Amino acid sequence: MDVAIRDQLLNNLQLELENKKLLLHNKSKHVQKLSGENKFLNGVNDDYKTHYRYIKKIKEEQYRSMAVLSDYLDNLKNQTGIAEESIKKANTQQKKLFREMNKLKNDIDNLVVEEE
Repeated sequence: MDVAIRDQLLNNLQLELENKKLLLHNKSKHVQKLSGENKFLNGVNDDYKTHYRYIKKIKEEQYRSMAVLSDYLDNLKNQTGIAEESIKKANTQQKKLFREMNKLKNDIDNLVVEEE
């Protein structure tokens, strides 16, 4: 598969995922608002909260795992005798990890708001 096509597919999937997250967020807010008026929606509202707690837990675990990887890369870079090229690769990987960790942190923060 051509790299450009694969990248476009990945971008499309990422956009679709973001759209689904927004849809879920909007539905959650709507159900939360209506659950005060309709006691039958309390169960649905509780399901949304359970779902958000589960996603938050998974993202926190991912964040911790990435932090461990980042620490490992720090230790690797600090060891003597590592080639310059290896250090550059470790730095590149660590930057990618930090970007992913920032995304996860933002997702976790948004999920905390959803739970409240």
